[in-house]
Amino acid sequence: FENRYVAAHRYDFHFSPKLTVGLFETVVFGGPGRQLELFYLNPLIFFHGTQLNENLDDNTMVGFDFSYKPKAGVKVYGQFLVDDLQLDDKDASDREPDQLGILGGVYYADVIDKTDIRLEYSRVSNWTFNQRFERNRYANDNDPIGSAPGNDYDLIDLSVIHWFKEFVSLSANLSYLRQGEGRINAEWTMPWLEVEGDYSEPFPTGVVQKTLTASLGARGFLLGHFFFDLEAGLDRVENRFHVESDDKSLPFVNLTLSGFILPSVDID
Repeated sequence: FENRYVAAHRYDFHFSPKLTVGLFETVVFGGPGRQLELFYLNPLIFFHGTQLNENLDDNTMVGFDFSYKPKAGVKVYGQFLVDDLQLDDKDASDREPDQLGILGGVYYADVIDKTDIRLEYSRVSNWTFNQRFERNRYANDNDPIGSAPGNDYDLIDLSVIHWFKEFVSLSANLSYLRQGEGRINAEWTMPWLEVEGDYSEPFPTGVVQKTLTASLGARGFLLGHFFFDLEAGLDRVENRFHVESDDKSLPFVNLTLSGFILPSVDID
């Protein structure tokens, strides 16, 4: 049985009330009988450097994110993640594609009275979150623990949100997702070793599934003890399941209802 672990740390720098920058690093590691590593519990140590010093083959990542508020009601934010970045050009292994993730967005509150706009773009290249050892991949029970769509995709998402009350809103949403054939749990094949000269691959890879989604949503609190989140819309899918010309229009409805109790507690 191969034990699996994940360790992470981050540092946040609040340069001003308007600007915050965070630096982070994560590692997924494990192996037959392997236990927690004390060096991965040290908040001041550099995971990737330690991995090299210990001659280990774990899966480390580094990145940074930021949040900037140029004025009241406006927030610009983003994140950049590096799984693998090729700096050398000495042998065939150095042809491995860069494995990166980016995210950028803006939220503008009260564009008009009680109406907000959110626009976001994210992109993760193929092979990101993957690794030659299955135990070191950023997935749990085949579900990604990196970005929700996994890797080999880009997504642009636009929402217009109107607030009827302090805790009740209605939204109109439009998104476009391109998903390639790459997967976090795909077999680690290293095709860059099988070609002469430079290696490159399209983005996204293979037959690209394209999904245009239009929906309306409502969310908020009810009666002080319930929270609802409702979304209904239509997915227009091209090359469904990565089969060329298999196009479908798929209506959907999602509803989440949560209940909670907040009793008063007298501590006197």
